Amino acid sequence: MTTMQYSEFSGRIYGKTYQASVPSHGHFELTFRCPLKCGFCYCSCYTSPEHTRNELSTAEVLAILDQAAEGGCLWMTFSGGDPFVRADFRAIYDHARGLGMILNILCSGVLLTDEWLQHLQHAPPLKIEIPLYGITAETHEAVSGKKGTFAAVMKNIRRLLEAEVPLRIKTKITTQNLREVKAVEKFVEEELGLSFNPNHLLYPRLNGDRAPIQYRLSPAQVVEMEQEFGKVACESTTENQGADTATDKLFRCAAGINSFYINPYGEMNFCTYVRTESWSLRTGLIGDGVKHLKQTLLTRTLPKESSCVSCSIQSSCDNCPGRAVLETGSLEGKSEYLCDLNHAVRGKEKHGT
Repeated sequence: MTTMQYSEFSGRIYGKTYQASVPSHGHFELTFRCPLKCGFCYCSCYTSPEHTRNELSTAEVLAILDQAAEGGCLWMTFSGGDPFVRADFRAIYDHARGLGMILNILCSGVLLTDEWLQHLQHAPPLKIEIPLYGITAETHEAVSGKKGTFAAVMKNIRRLLEAEVPLRIKTKITTQNLREVKAVEKFVEEELGLSFNPNHLLYPRLNGDRAPIQYRLSPAQVVEMEQEFGKVACESTTENQGADTATDKLFRCAAGINSFYINPYGEMNFCTYVRTESWSLRTGLIGDGVKHLKQTLLTRTLPKESSCVSCSIQSSCDNCPGRAVLETGSLEGKSEYLCDLNHAVRGKEKHGT
């Protein structure tokens, strides 16, 4: 039997599914509930009892997973909120694994019982991702918004490492923890032996509440930080970087090509932020939803009067439709913050509006 590295395998499959427009990568937000109260959270506005009652049932989630697998989904990410909040997450996780899906879990790192730890050790995901906002309780909890979470997260990070469960640590950088980022990097890389994964982009909440952006770094702070961290920098400012070419296409990422998002209420979207056009999986099928979203969204272009159309560094800009709609209320809108940030990071003078 021929073997290959996972990176080669995933790269090959990704390329093939992208070319064939097969929905191979799914992201399922199982709940927006979470034990943390992060001030920058974009989905905390949807955690009321009414929203909880509207979440998909276990049977509905399992049926959607069956559809996804039948349609060619190989990778599935479970997130929230924190999926461990759901009492049925074990049944959901095991069902997806039984379908042959390669699983990632994004969670708070706070809710990890001995039973779950043993199960993850026996049936591990590709990765479980946990946020670490500081190396002191004061800093971490200033960001997480909840007392006692630092001790719980640190304990569970070590428990997962000892159990050899694949682990990824993420650090959201805000004005609250900027002073401690270098120490976090050193702790994650030198003491834990893991890679440092910072990200600084913050957005308004899904309901339009702009409170989270009060914690944003200024473009100047981002430039200074990237100069300090070098290529590690922040994944958000380099993920779209390419040749300095412009396009009038509204969507410039892989959204809708071979990936899809499902929120806790069964609405399928292009991504977690683009919810202006969605497809209900409570009444419709995934395959039909994929076709509908492609027809209604992938054909859209930027307005001719948009300054983004002729921008020479458009390809490296983070002003995608999802971020634009949160920031401006329009998929075709432009976040002045992200525009200023792109010009500052690329060292280009900004012209026009």
